[in-house]
Amino acid sequence: MRKIVFLYCSVLLASQLYAQTPALLQSDSLQRYIQTAMNAWRIPAVAVCIVKDGRIVHQQAYGIANLRTKQPVNTKTVFAPVGVLKLLVGVSTNQ
Repeated sequence: MRKIVFLYCSVLLASQLYAQTPALLQSDSLQRYIQTAMNAWRIPAVAVCIVKDGRIVHQQAYGIANLRTKQPVNTKTVFAPVGVLKLLVGVSTNQ
């Protein structure tokens, strides 16, 4: 459940950054927010992609894809879609 809350908060954060400039998206504050949330909720990996006007303005991956081998996650890492429907329903109800 905490992971879903994190994803939901990330989507809300992304919607707040939607009107901002790409320079702000690459600032340390966004990266610090994501790293802090991952540590607090013990999330091993997350990928963030912010799209504006049909174009990707920011994408970055954080964390470890495989905890045993310590393989880092990247923007091509495939995540299991567990619980994504809940996130999409939550976001769509707030629109």
